[in-house]
Amino acid sequence: EVEAGQSRSYLINVPVPLQQHTPAESQGYSIDISGTGMTLQNVYSGTSRWGGSTRVSEQFILLVGEASEKTWGAIEDAKNASGEALTGSRVDLAAIPDNPISLSGVNGIWITPEDYSKFSAGQSAAVLSWIARGGELHITGTSLPSALETLRRGEGTVRHGLGTIHTADFEAGIPMAEHIVAHVKNIPPHLEKLPPPEPPLIKAYVKKPNTPVIAIMLFSVLFAAVIGPINLFVLAKRGKRHLLFFTTPAISLIASGIMLGIIIFGDGVGGEGARVGFVFSLPSQNEMQIYQHQRSRTGVLTRTGFSIPERSYTRQIPRYGSGFNQHNDPSELFVTGTKHSGDWFRSRSVPEQVIESAIPSRARIELTSTAPLTVVSSFDVTLEPFFYRDESGGLWKADRLAQGRRTELVASTEQEVTAFLEDCAHAGERIHQSLTAASSLPGYFVGTVTKPSDIFIPTLSSISWNKEQCYFAGEVAR
Repeated sequence: EVEAGQSRSYLINVPVPLQQHTPAESQGYSIDISGTGMTLQNVYSGTSRWGGSTRVSEQFILLVGEASEKTWGAIEDAKNASGEALTGSRVDLAAIPDNPISLSGVNGIWITPEDYSKFSAGQSAAVLSWIARGGELHITGTSLPSALETLRRGEGTVRHGLGTIHTADFEAGIPMAEHIVAHVKNIPPHLEKLPPPEPPLIKAYVKKPNTPVIAIMLFSVLFAAVIGPINLFVLAKRGKRHLLFFTTPAISLIASGIMLGIIIFGDGVGGEGARVGFVFSLPSQNEMQIYQHQRSRTGVLTRTGFSIPERSYTRQIPRYGSGFNQHNDPSELFVTGTKHSGDWFRSRSVPEQVIESAIPSRARIELTSTAPLTVVSSFDVTLEPFFYRDESGGLWKADRLAQGRRTELVASTEQEVTAFLEDCAHAGERIHQSLTAASSLPGYFVGTVTKPSDIFIPTLSSISWNKEQCYFAGEVAR
């Protein structure tokens, strides 16, 4: 809220569409923001490009506070000299959000330990959550801030979830710039790929709608015959031409109804789809992170709006040749709080979205005994199978882990985990990489959700998700 006669600045994070196009083709887009007490404002207009000879960076970095003052210009020089594709921004401390989802497009953050210690509790929690999802935090010094020192489990790089925390002592300016440019190409880009590769599961299941070409051609010929000669020489023959004022609209109305019937008969009402998901549990932060990739084939839609939880965002993935509403058709996407409306879903199309959410949750899988090794889950889903790697690197498993039931684990092998990961490959590169990383971490678990519909974020209620798969990973609380 802003008091009367006062002004205030807000930092608003908006997902920018970098879309898939045919080679050497560009796509224009704009971002408009409106709200109470302000007029509609265009805050950005641009062009995204994919293909051809254009190099699109998969790495976006942030230099925060003091670390950026003497270094950002040198990064531009080092980047141009090396030919690396790198984008990023220098930001003030206040610009770091307290919502981890707002950092989804960032791969690496560089900051001094002094500046990190100035973060608010919300900012620090958001950065830790972002690291756990696979981000890389670089502290420009030899020691960690006290808030991060508790994560250390030995010498060297500190692991936190799927991400890492690094320390490196180099001077601001050219030395720091050269280090960043050389290091960035080694950062795994699995946090955000634009557009993300299609998971084989949803690519194989959801196909482009079939156009009833023969039915439409026959209908067109029949309609031409009825609206023309039959209407003129039979229904409104000579001496009754005035009937044309009634027969022509009536025939057109009946024809429209028949055409609508053909469409509904061919594509139905609502739609069907497939979705894959990955849930990452962080009991140390009382948080559950959800990554959901979905694709549907729609028929006739009577409504297209939906809502998602707070601390979430939805990104539309237009793909060339994906349906009747091609990527070059104008579209408008509206977000009002948690409500989504506009062209997120269209009739007779193949819409595809990625949804990410960070949900507060006290649910966890807890180690209750070490002899024998026993765990209990408070998640309201069942995992089949369940694998756990203990602090010494030993592998354990359970064929089934249900909510509220103490389950004794039995010894497992690397071969069993490898076979599990191979079966997960159809869920897509992002999920497969995350599961592979989690399965190698001491104190973490991986598993498959038996009833994925219980965990997925709901979107359009008229879509029937006939094919879905969801995987779980995270810390085991002690």
